[in-house]
Amino acid sequence: MKCSLRNHAKPQPIVICLMVLSILLAGCGGNDSPVGTGDGVESSAVITAPECIEPAAGRALGETYAAQECLVWNYDDGNLWLTHSNATYNCCLDSISVSMVAGQQTITVVEREYLAAGGGCHCLCQYNLDYSVTNVTAGQYTLLLFSENSNAGGLQLLFEFPIDLTSSPTGSHCLEP
Repeated sequence: MKCSLRNHAKPQPIVICLMVLSILLAGCGGNDSPVGTGDGVESSAVITAPECIEPAAGRALGETYAAQECLVWNYDDGNLWLTHSNATYNCCLDSISVSMVAGQQTITVVEREYLAAGGGCHCLCQYNLDYSVTNVTAGQYTLLLFSENSNAGGLQLLFEFPIDLTSSPTGSHCLEP
């Protein structure tokens, strides 16, 4: 299992994100659990000081962006690359950690912002986040992307949609404006 970033800093394991993901998955009981015991491929990465797409100071908290947040995927020979385009997080970030679990029927991604010293800024920026996971079997999945950021006040489900890596190895899904 290996998670990597394209055009970003060297990946590092993040224990806290795996704990968040474990807590998230532990809340799913019985046969409804998205990833069965021992059947998932897990990976994590850190995107250090991502670059804000919008120059200057971004937007004030509460303002909206015209650009839609989208999740783009590309699958090839067991490697799944994801790009979360226009991801909205605080302007003053130290890093964003990403944890992924690919199981029998679900791929779960958790993004978590870490604010710069001083607790961040009173503005939002959009970022393009790239990450990947290896050893994913082609098949049909439900893709879930959770975001944890200071503005939203905790872990929130951003994306939930079906993907078929066998018939559609590339594609995208965007949030409604």
